[in-house]
Amino acid sequence: MKKYVDQKLNIVKVRPVDVSSNDFYDENGFFVRADTGGDLVYVPFAHREFGTVSYSIASNVATIVCDQDVSSHLAAGDDVYISGMTNTALNGVFTLTGVDEYEITFSVTADNNSGNDDGGTIYQWPITKTIEALVKFDDPEIIKLIISSGTTADDIYVGYAR
Repeated sequence: MKKYVDQKLNIVKVRPVDVSSNDFYDENGFFVRADTGGDLVYVPFAHREFGTVSYSIASNVATIVCDQDVSSHLAAGDDVYISGMTNTALNGVFTLTGVDEYEITFSVTADNNSGNDDGGTIYQWPITKTIEALVKFDDPEIIKLIISSGTTADDIYVGYAR
């Protein structure tokens, strides 16, 4: 792996990201590069995260109970990225159809189901970006990567400042 240096951003190293077995979180960086093109999901560094408590799905409408009041941070029409739910139909990017204090609702194509699930994380302001192979993808602010293990991109690298 070549060392990448960008004088403008003072980036002095890159780190490979492994998405072969599960989602990859909690990596702050200035740029992303992949040897193979694909879709990446990321959020701005200034986003918010919320934990999950339980979920229910009825007639293709999912309701997730969050571990805190989200009504002052999320609204109907906002996109969220959900990861880590045991019911995998609830993992992905969704547009909220309702927000009520500790609950969010959105449309999902899945069988009726419900259960406790405190392993999920809801990320505010997700952005899905298609990147081309070997092209450095910059964002104007520091990004926090949320890369799905189902992405078609591989050999992903994140750049850091000194």
